[in-house]
Amino acid sequence: MRHGKKYDIEKAAKLHRLVKIRMKLIICSVFRKLRFDTILWLNRKREPIDIDNPKTFDDKMWYMKKHFYSALVERCADKVTVRDYVKECGLESILVPIYGIYDSLDQVDFQSLPEECYIKCNHSSGYNYLYRKDRTDEKWLKKLFHLYQKYNYYAVKREWSYKNIVPRIVVEKKLQSKDGQQLLDYRLFCFEGVLKLVMVNKGTATSEGEHASGVQRSFYTPDFEWLPDVTILGDRPSSLALDKPQEWDEMVDTAQILSKPFIFCRVDLYSLDGSVYLSEMTFFPNSGINQFCPYEWALKLGEWVDLDKCYKSPVYQYREV
Repeated sequence: MRHGKKYDIEKAAKLHRLVKIRMKLIICSVFRKLRFDTILWLNRKREPIDIDNPKTFDDKMWYMKKHFYSALVERCADKVTVRDYVKECGLESILVPIYGIYDSLDQVDFQSLPEECYIKCNHSSGYNYLYRKDRTDEKWLKKLFHLYQKYNYYAVKREWSYKNIVPRIVVEKKLQSKDGQQLLDYRLFCFEGVLKLVMVNKGTATSEGEHASGVQRSFYTPDFEWLPDVTILGDRPSSLALDKPQEWDEMVDTAQILSKPFIFCRVDLYSLDGSVYLSEMTFFPNSGINQFCPYEWALKLGEWVDLDKCYKSPVYQYREV
């Protein structure tokens, strides 16, 4: 039987995580009953969002959340169905290899899995876990993901791209560079299939594969020229420019192909030992609470989101929520 201080700490951490997601489920159930305008009012306490006269990037993200819907956006937000979209675009090589897709973690044969792999929910952002054979408490992990799958990511911030996704589990290969260096997240902001801005995140994930706090970010032009003055309020900006990835041209082409049908889409990619891999496609970054600094950049990104074209695009349907 395991015992001692380390075991007690691990046990407490597991319990804390279960309690945390249970609290989120309670909040979720409350927020689902609120009107959109109430949700918007609550978020205006963090940022003065104006959807009556939208100008900034965040204004327009909330405008789109209220006034539009897209089945294709919903399809690409789903970590399962996006794989077929990527294949249709002729980019199957960028898909991270998977070991299986399941309705529940109860269906997974853990003994058939490799020593390490990622287990992810398809219907949300950040609900991931790095499974380590003979080290992960599988019974506890099943409890965790059972709760994760109950969470409706749409409810709290009204990201309709997640609303109707059927929760499933994706078991995915762990990407690891040959030199063991931590992967960087390259997040490419594309507008109607044209790359306009790049954000690179360092330290996105914890050692257990979940979203980390204190992520170090840096911004770049489409030619990968560093923009040291651009940041997001409250972030820890990078103090040094990163080198352009060897596969940069391929990454740009990939992002622009995938994002072409959309008024806005952030395509998140990894560069790994000469290969490019898709992380995910994101349509409402940080749920529309970004607060780009300086303010001129919030306006600049807002100018790139052409709301008028949403009304004419076959990809979007107007609706009022």
